[in-house]
Amino acid sequence: MAETGAHFDGPATVVPPAAGDAALNFLTDFGNASPTDTAQAQRISQAGQQMKSLALSGGFAISQEGFDRYKKACTDFLDGYTDVVHDLGTVAYPAPMGSSPYAYQVANFNVKVAGGDDQSLIPNLNLMKSGVEQALEALEIARKSYSEADEAHNQSLTKLNGDL
Repeated sequence: MAETGAHFDGPATVVPPAAGDAALNFLTDFGNASPTDTAQAQRISQAGQQMKSLALSGGFAISQEGFDRYKKACTDFLDGYTDVVHDLGTVAYPAPMGSSPYAYQVANFNVKVAGGDDQSLIPNLNLMKSGVEQALEALEIARKSYSEADEAHNQSLTKLNGDL
């Protein structure tokens, strides 16, 4: 497994969902993400959607500390996304590399890698962005669920202590 620098070792409270593990799948795929792998970009997008659905249905909750760590990873990606896509946009046009057939071949290869088809970097980054945005929404929902559950437990304990 390649080192990505995206490691989270803080306490995150994740209640496993009954029908799968969308949050863990998203976070695992996201931590090992590569915009050169279309299948992986699609998995991140789908896992972000699943994670949001899971959070909306109350399928998981996350503590503030865990939320802060995961949110940072998501916002770091989103903050860098615009610059990377802009830079790739400049490569999406053939560079003047000369008039030889080889120069045209190299220039056109760069265009294809950047955005020439559905398996290029720009479409893959767009898929990843969609998944990350939905995961971020899911984390917000899950953090709220955790806070509400924590508050309900505190009220129950306060009432229990009062009854003693």
